[in-house]
Amino acid sequence: MNTKMLLLLFSVLLFENSYSCDCKEKQAVNIAVENSALVIRGRILDAEYSKPLNQNQDYLDSLSKKMNRLYFEPQRVNEYIVLVESSYKGASNLDTLIIRTGLGSGDCGLLLDIGAEMIFYGRAVEEGSGFYDVAPMPLFQTSSCSRTCYFSRKEEKTIQSVLR
Repeated sequence: MNTKMLLLLFSVLLFENSYSCDCKEKQAVNIAVENSALVIRGRILDAEYSKPLNQNQDYLDSLSKKMNRLYFEPQRVNEYIVLVESSYKGASNLDTLIIRTGLGSGDCGLLLDIGAEMIFYGRAVEEGSGFYDVAPMPLFQTSSCSRTCYFSRKEEKTIQSVLR
């Protein structure tokens, strides 16, 4: 009996922080474009990994979220400053913007390198969302569950054909 209890305790402690991203199959391009507020080709100019968000503000949508941020660690995100090289949807008058994702440790976030050329599919970040914090430029979020990927001509041509 003691061996079983010890094994159970060890398993709980060992796997306590193991989470996994649970995405459905990758969406078809036409569905991804339709479901996204933003579809761009962009180059990552700067990155801040595991950035703590300042969410102890009045714009949080409930008292419980505000209290949560006071007693626990702040929400953390990977934040990327992106140069818009081509806009297919949602950024026709923007040259740079901010894209936020989760950290990539089971929260479907992306860990991307500075200088990477990407095709981003994203949604606008609105007040009250988990990715919201005051930002100096337009703010979007994406995840590994979207079609966000490294740039390829094939993906670009498929996007262009969907938008015709």
